[in-house]
Amino acid sequence: MKLKQILFIFVVSLSFVSYGQNEGLNDKIQDTFFGVKFGASKYDVIKSFALHNLYVDDENNSDNIVTFIKKDSKYGAKNYSISFGGFDWDRINLGLVNNKFAYITFACIFLDKEYGLNHFEALLLTIARKYSIKQVMPNVTDGFLYRYEGYSKDFKCISIDFIQVNTNVYFTTITYQDFKFLNVSNDL
Repeated sequence: MKLKQILFIFVVSLSFVSYGQNEGLNDKIQDTFFGVKFGASKYDVIKSFALHNLYVDDENNSDNIVTFIKKDSKYGAKNYSISFGGFDWDRINLGLVNNKFAYITFACIFLDKEYGLNHFEALLLTIARKYSIKQVMPNVTDGFLYRYEGYSKDFKCISIDFIQVNTNVYFTTITYQDFKFLNVSNDL
């Protein structure tokens, strides 16, 4: 087990070698998901996601966050895995600002910490091959155990998190966001 962890740290470290040279700035970070680009309206996102059997989870929504789950189109059963980027996800949270698509989070829920960490490590290796990312200090009081981030020249961000929700529940998440659509205040 220790050898696996040492190998993981070595491989991730190699992918970060170029990070110091370009200060983690990526030329581009993905901005289109299931045929919809950042800035699209809530209506357009729901319509496009439905073409992929992704439907709004009526139990987990607010004005600014829409949760999508996958349903079987024939029987209407839910909780099928959502495939994205070579990984299976339990749900998608879509963030809206002024009714515009501003960020998307893919989340996977684990009841076993070791299994969740394995998923997180595999995700991290995959993302590190595509983007320049670095580890940042997570907000431990909110349950964030590990966090990596990368930014682009056109004000987009990608973050990968491993979160402990309670004693036996863990989340692995990946979030893509476009800062152009986020409300930024100059107030103190």
